Amino acid sequence: LLEQAVVEAYCSLGSQECIAKFKNIFGTQVLQKCQSKDAVASQCSTVAAPLRAKTYCYGVREGGESAFNKVKELYKVETVHIEKNILRDALACYNDVVALKELMLLALDRNSSFVRLQDVKSVFTSVSKNPLGAEIILNFLLERWEHIYEGLMPERRSITAIIETAAVTARSQYQIEQAYCGAFNLIDV
Repeated sequence: LLEQAVVEAYCSLGSQECIAKFKNIFGTQVLQKCQSKDAVASQCSTVAAPLRAKTYCYGVREGGESAFNKVKELYKVETVHIEKNILRDALACYNDVVALKELMLLALDRNSSFVRLQDVKSVFTSVSKNPLGAEIILNFLLERWEHIYEGLMPERRSITAIIETAAVTARSQYQIEQAYCGAFNLIDV
């Protein structure tokens, strides 16, 4: 565990060598092993369990659109919830504004089976951990108050959690005031 923590810290500080190793592991132990259309990550990926979250995250972040799309495919067909959660969190590592917004919209869409209602908060939390996601999440939330409220009405705790997640990313007094006013406007909806 200590060794794993050291490796994760080394990568998070931007070590290109470390990131390249995770990307290589992703390429050889996920992409190559899970090529078929009916591949299920929990069955085809040979990445050691303690390394999966970081490997998938760096794989998506560094692998571009093709890696993002492959992980999205794997997520959709995965049946093991632990693996599905890791795959879902990895999607939020992608450095593309359009894809991150699409991910959040899919999470809010109650007509879609992409994310279970109880996992909506996790999508927003994962997106907020991505520096690019942290930049866009508050505005996304403010622009879609009504959509979020309507989509998550049965699960009010998720609404609160999403607001808290987005509020943490506020970088100015103005953004905090926007979130505050938006929350009170939401109550009137």
